[in-house]
Amino acid sequence: MRIAKSDTLRGSAEEVFRRRTTPAFQEAKCAASRAERHTVSIESAPSGATIIRTERVMSTAAFPDSAKAVVGDHLRVLEVQEWGVPGADGSRRADIHVTIDGVPIAMSGAVVVRPLDAATCEQTLDADLRANIPFLGSRIEKLAQPAIDAGFAIEVDLLNGGA
Repeated sequence: MRIAKSDTLRGSAEEVFRRRTTPAFQEAKCAASRAERHTVSIESAPSGATIIRTERVMSTAAFPDSAKAVVGDHLRVLEVQEWGVPGADGSRRADIHVTIDGVPIAMSGAVVVRPLDAATCEQTLDADLRANIPFLGSRIEKLAQPAIDAGFAIEVDLLNGGA
């Protein structure tokens, strides 16, 4: 299932990138997503890339009983964003990969932040969400999409100065 999202952020693409790549921002993002536990790491690669890794343990209490029977009481969600160096126009692109331990569901794609003017930029997500579960894959993908949408909205809110 294709996931395509876009929103406007306050600040230049570089300012948004600097906010996003702080431990405080990533910690706030994990807390806002209601992770019961989480870890965050941010590192610079020799290539100039910035790699953000978050691991979140999420409750499945709100899941239907049939889903909890398959995945258990918690999900371990691993997200990796690998941000490249800025383009000539100041834009930044990250390859993004989200996996869930023990569940054949994954999302891969790209997040791009591009300048709109000196004070705003646009963030887009273009990704592919796949649930490799025979007969149920597309249904699971449709059930997972609201969580992806919520995660994007949380990130936009936090990047725009929300709490």
